[in-house]
Amino acid sequence: MPSKIFEEAIKTVKPENEAFIKMAIDISKRIQELMEAKGMKQNELAEALGKSPSEISKWLSGTHNFTLKSIGKLEVILGAPVLVKATDHPINEKELLARISTLKKELEQLEILATRASMIIQK
Repeated sequence: MPSKIFEEAIKTVKPENEAFIKMAIDISKRIQELMEAKGMKQNELAEALGKSPSEISKWLSGTHNFTLKSIGKLEVILGAPVLVKATDHPINEKELLARISTLKKELEQLEILATRASMIIQK
C-alpha cells in the first residue's frame, strides 16, 4: 500500500508530465520490440548509434526524452517505424468501407474456389 506522501506526490504530477512519461515508456517498449524482432542486443544498438551501452540502457528505461533526430536514426537502424505517424494511417470512413467491401468480395471468391476444390477432391 503506497504511503500518504507518495499518494500526495502523485496528485501533484502535471498532466503534461504524465503524458510525457507514458509516451517515453511507449517509445522505449517499441524500440525493445524492434530490437528483439531484429535479434539486436543493447550493445549492438549502442555501437550502431555511436552511443555508450549505458546511455542505451537509460533510453530503454522509459525516462529518456527522445529527439526526432534520435528517433529517425533508430528507425533507420531498426528498419521499422518507432512512432506511428498520422500519415501512416490516413484512412477515412469512406476508404475503410470500400476496403471492407473489397475484402468481402475476395472472401466470397475464396469460398467459391474452396467449394469447387472440395468437389473435385471428392470425385
